[in-house]
Order: sequence, then C-alpha cells, then structure tokens
Amino acid sequence: MKVTELSSGIWSVGMEDKYLRVFRSQSFTEAGMRYNSYLMDTDAGYMVFGSLPERYCGEWLSAIREKAGDKSVTHIVLFGVDSDLKAYAAIKEAYPEITLVCGEKTLYDLVTSGGRSDNTVLVRSGKRLTFGGRELNFRTVTDKRGTPSLYIIDTKTGALFTADTFGSDCALGAARVSDLA
Repeated sequence: MKVTELSSGIWSVGMEDKYLRVFRSQSFTEAGMRYNSYLMDTDAGYMVFGSLPERYCGEWLSAIREKAGDKSVTHIVLFGVDSDLKAYAAIKEAYPEITLVCGEKTLYDLVTSGGRSDNTVLVRSGKRLTFGGRELNFRTVTDKRGTPSLYIIDTKTGALFTADTFGSDCALGAARVSDLA
C-alpha cells in the first residue's frame, strides 16, 4: 500500500481497486473504485479519516502503524459506509483507547451490528470539532444516489476529506467545491 503525503501533516492511506466492477452489490463502475482513508498529524496524536474494506484492513493498519510510529492514534472519523464497521473493529483492537467520531447512522449501524464504542463523538452537519491544534468542519452531503456522507474540512490547511469515490482516476479524495453546493 502506498502512503502519499497530500500536504504538511496529512497523508493518504487509501487505495485504488482499478478492477472492481460491482461496488457493494449495488453500483456498477467501469473505472474501478478509490477507497479514501487519510491520516492527519495533530498536536495530540494522529486522526484517521475513513477506512478500507475488510479484505484490505491488514495493509491499511500496517500503513497507519508505520507512519504513526510511537505516536498514538487517538481518533477515527467514519464517513458512514458499511465497510467502516469492520475496519473500526480492527483499528479499535490495535488502538483500544481510540475515539470514534461519526454521524448518527454510523453509530446506529455499529450498535445494531453488535459493535460498541466506549468513546464516541457524535457529529452533525455544521458541527465544528477542535482537536490537537486543528479545527474540523463537518458537512453532510447527499450524493446523486441519495446516500448521505460526511465531508470534513480542516480549516488549518483547507484540506477536504471525503468518503470513497467511483473511478480510479480520482485525485486522492479531492472534490470540486461545486460538488458541495
């Protein structure tokens, strides 16, 4: 798995599956899929944004561990897709004190699937979270299929964190501002 620095203190730990043609048994894609996940360094520890499907969790956790080194991974922000739940269980096992940051639907899905989170920060569209010298602005955006997803803006760098994107030619999680309007 390739870890790519996107800007100072922010790395992509996601991956492309150029050969995927059916996504979650519901959507067809001819260009593959970009699974977006990011690692952000803060004054208080690392934050992880998003996750990867279960079949890639081992590589994903290895990339996070390698980049974080001895510094703790304190938060994981989940965008609200079903693959996040298994990845959350894996990262919680690796970092037991991790805090889950998510929307209501993700928390509901986690609890109803038998999972649990002792440390949770619930976010809604318009909420701002300040942590480790960073201020994050959360927005809920509904895509063309009607699926809601969290978009997060780091006000320090202007970085935009998005969930998975269709197509393998997508810039690493980049979105046009017009997509958010």
